[in-house]
Amino acid sequence: MDLIAFLAVLGALTAYVAMPLYRRAPNEPDTTRPKELDDLLNTLRDLDRDLAEGLLSREDHEVRRSQIELEAARLLRSIEAQNPP
Repeated sequence: MDLIAFLAVLGALTAYVAMPLYRRAPNEPDTTRPKELDDLLNTLRDLDRDLAEGLLSREDHEVRRSQIELEAARLLRSIEAQNPP
């Protein structure tokens, strides 16, 4: 009986001590990004790689990059509007 009580207290104490490791701070922002934003960032990276490899001209790269940056900016504004500070 004493062993069961000891194990129960030990389990409760372990859970209490470990709880801050698994809980997000209340003022900490959510760091998960929408998949759409990740896709846009990956596309920008791919465009830069294509330019470096000579698969795109500088002009095509600038036009496409500008379009994707505008789309990413719109998405970020939309996210910020949904989650005000």
